[in-house]
Amino acid sequence: MSSPVTIPPGLARRMTRSAEGARWIAALPRLVEECFATWELRLDLSPDFTVLHGYSGLVIPVHGPDGAAVLKVSLPVEETLSEGPSLRVWGGKGAVRVLQDDAGRCALLLERLDPHRTLISMDLDQAADVWGGIVRRLSVPAAAVNRVLGDTPALAAIPRLSDTAERWCDELPQSWQEAGEPFPRWLLEAALEVCQVHGTVGRRESREVLVHQDLHFLNILARPGGPASAAPEWVAIDPQAVLGDAEFALPPVLRNRLAEYPVVRPADGVLRRLEDYCAAGGLDPELARQWSMVSFVEDALWFAAKDGHEGETERSLWLASALAGNVLDDTIDPRRLHDPGQVG
Repeated sequence: MSSPVTIPPGLARRMTRSAEGARWIAALPRLVEECFATWELRLDLSPDFTVLHGYSGLVIPVHGPDGAAVLKVSLPVEETLSEGPSLRVWGGKGAVRVLQDDAGRCALLLERLDPHRTLISMDLDQAADVWGGIVRRLSVPAAAVNRVLGDTPALAAIPRLSDTAERWCDELPQSWQEAGEPFPRWLLEAALEVCQVHGTVGRRESREVLVHQDLHFLNILARPGGPASAAPEWVAIDPQAVLGDAEFALPPVLRNRLAEYPVVRPADGVLRRLEDYCAAGGLDPELARQWSMVSFVEDALWFAAKDGHEGETERSLWLASALAGNVLDDTIDPRRLHDPGQVG
C-alpha cells in the first residue's frame, strides 16, 4: 500500500541536508502509512486544511474513529520527543489535546484546531492577556509532572533547563571562538553568568514547572466550537517542553512581530514588551530578562556557525544586547529584522 500523502518538497530538501534527516525522510511514507492503519485514519483534505509541515515535522488532516483530527509525525530529536509527554501532562488544558501517542514512531494524533485563527494578527495588548493566561495554565509544577509520567522514558524525554544551562557554560565559549568571536566578550560573559547562577548547582527545584519554550503567536490556535459570539478558547501547540523556570517561555514573543517595536528607541520597546507579557503571565521580569538574553546569545552562535544566516544572527544579537542594557547597534530599525521563518 502506498503512502496516503506526498511528502512536501520543502520538508524533504531541509531534512536531506543531514544523514539523520535523510534517513527519517526515507522512512516517513512508511511511518505515515502505519499510523493510518493502526489508528484507522483516512485523509481529510480541504481548501482550509491541507498537508502542512514545520521545520522537522509533517501535519496531516485526518478523520478517525472519533472524528476530525490531525496526524503529526516528527523527526525524533529532543525537541519533538518531549512533545507527547508534555501534552499528556497538560491534558488539553491550555494545550492541544492528544488522542493517540506513539513514541516509537514520534507520531501524535491530535485534536483538530483552527489553523487560520492564531494570535499573529491580534493586538499586542490583547495577545498578552491570552498568552499570559496560557502560561499560567501550562506552568504545571515538576512534582505534578512526576506524578503523571512516573519514572518512565516519557519523563526522561523532557530535559531540565538547569542541565541545559550547565551544558551552555561549556558550549557557548567554544562556539564563540569557533565562530570567530562574532560579538564582544562582555555579552558572552553576561550570558555565562546567568548560566552559572541558574545551572545545576543553583537549581531551585521548588520553582521548576513544565515550560512551553516555543510559545510564539503562531503556536497559539483557537479551539473550534462554542457560540459564534463567544471569545474563542485559545490553546498552544508545538511545546518543545523543558522543566525549569516559567520565565523561559518568554523569548519567542520578543523575537516575533519585530516590526511592531517602536522606530524611536526600539530597544526600550523590547523591555516594555517583556514587562507587559511578564505581568500577564505572572512572571518575574528580571529572571525573564536574564533567560531571554541567554536564549538570544545561544541563537546568535547557532546561526553564526551556518552560512547564509547573517540576518538571523543580527536579529539575535540586537535582542540579546538590548536585554543586556548595552545595544550593539542602536541604529537598527527593527522593521528590517525579519521574524523567524520569514524570507528576507
